[in-house]
Amino acid sequence: MNPSINLNSSTGPVEMGINLAWFIESLCSQQKSSVDSVFKCVSPVQIQLPEYGQRLGLYMACDESAFVSASIFIERLYSNFPQYFCSLSAHKLMCASVLLGVKFNQDLIYANSFYAETFGISLIELNKLESVMLQLLGFSLFIDPTTFNLARARLLKVQLWKEQERIAEENRVLMKIRHQQQYEQQQQQQ
Repeated sequence: MNPSINLNSSTGPVEMGINLAWFIESLCSQQKSSVDSVFKCVSPVQIQLPEYGQRLGLYMACDESAFVSASIFIERLYSNFPQYFCSLSAHKLMCASVLLGVKFNQDLIYANSFYAETFGISLIELNKLESVMLQLLGFSLFIDPTTFNLARARLLKVQLWKEQERIAEENRVLMKIRHQQQYEQQQQQQ
């Protein structure tokens, strides 16, 4: 286990929403094409998935366990139905999985109309997404503690990987600037 990941630390729903979005993006990027499904949007969604995950973390009135559970449901769905995953299906997959995560984990849940408004979709569409995901998962939402803890650690690692990518990109930009400055200095000396 990576010592920099503290499984006992409290991470908020906003961070976990963003991490779930990155996790879903990584699965969707592995698929070259997908089939038409209830999850697939006709055109690209205007909000990027990480920003959407942040929005859900802010407004879903849930804790991080909903997002951890959602990642498990996404992983189960992907292992059996990878053809449903693409950039056009990411947002709706996230909606359905987070909704199931909330309903599975939270003591206080709201009407689907509240969640539909938070997701930015119609109530009819949300009900359909929930129904189809439940069917595809075989109505099996049980998560044992070991699986939950592993999924939570995976989401925390996603955050670390993204931070490493950001730092690497900053280093590439700095190196490019440094090379450009060196080139300009050489040109001035000649």
